[in-house]
Amino acid sequence: MGAIATTFDGIEYRSRLEARWAAFMHNIGWDHTYEPIDGDGYIPDFIVHGDSPFFVEVKPAITVTDLTKEQSKVERGLRDLDYDVIVVGVSPFNTGAGFADGHTSVSAGWMNNEGDWAPADWITCGFCNRIAVAHTTMSFHGRPCSHADGDHFLHFPPLRFLEGCWSDACNEVKWRGRSA
Repeated sequence: MGAIATTFDGIEYRSRLEARWAAFMHNIGWDHTYEPIDGDGYIPDFIVHGDSPFFVEVKPAITVTDLTKEQSKVERGLRDLDYDVIVVGVSPFNTGAGFADGHTSVSAGWMNNEGDWAPADWITCGFCNRIAVAHTTMSFHGRPCSHADGDHFLHFPPLRFLEGCWSDACNEVKWRGRSA
């Protein structure tokens, strides 16, 4: 089955999943651009703007293994650009391994930071109080805000808030059938 081109906020996306992610990013307050550049035989789906911009690649992936299969394509396509990239799937909620303090993280996807691939966890920035993602093994600064490490930094956003933003995004781009 092919992708269903879907319009959200005046932009036609190649798939409903891309449109859903655009609506979700809008709902959580991320400024983003669709298909911002042409890479080497590759066009990233989004760039999220901010002090620490990053690319977002949307794939119909269900598991982390599905997400990791995209690494080589993304690396080849963006090898000359010095930005992080996160590969996301059919949902922004992947349960993480957790932390020593007993909290379980929720991963947004699979992120490349300076050649190191690992989960990107949802966080709420302790400085600006915005929703962000942080690479779990390398640079623990928030993206897109760029605020750095610290105990006051790494707290997790209310899962209900993220779930609500995702539900709203799903409803905003719901397939309504083909017009006759």
